[in-house]
Amino acid sequence: MKNKPAIPRILRIDKVSNFKVYCVFNNGESRLIDFRPIFADWNLKPGDFKYPLLQKEVFETVALTDNTLSWKEVRKEFKLSNGKTFDVQLELDPVVLYDYSTFSY
Repeated sequence: MKNKPAIPRILRIDKVSNFKVYCVFNNGESRLIDFRPIFADWNLKPGDFKYPLLQKEVFETVALTDNTLSWKEVRKEFKLSNGKTFDVQLELDPVVLYDYSTFSY
């Protein structure tokens, strides 16, 4: 068995199906991230930033950005204390994703 990398990163997405993402991490492991239990842990409610992911057609737009999973259509505007605002897409921490994932294939 290979060791878990110090900082897990996703190298590629192989398949997306039924709220599951099959991907390869930078340690060479092919892993499955099943979002159904993740959604349950998040206890998403309407209005939450991540709530749109519960829609299959939105979830399946997942892409790889900076070695983690992202959704360009799920966006939020943030305002800094200096008044400057910026718009960001939803990106998830790859370390958290690795911890939720299991060996897949």
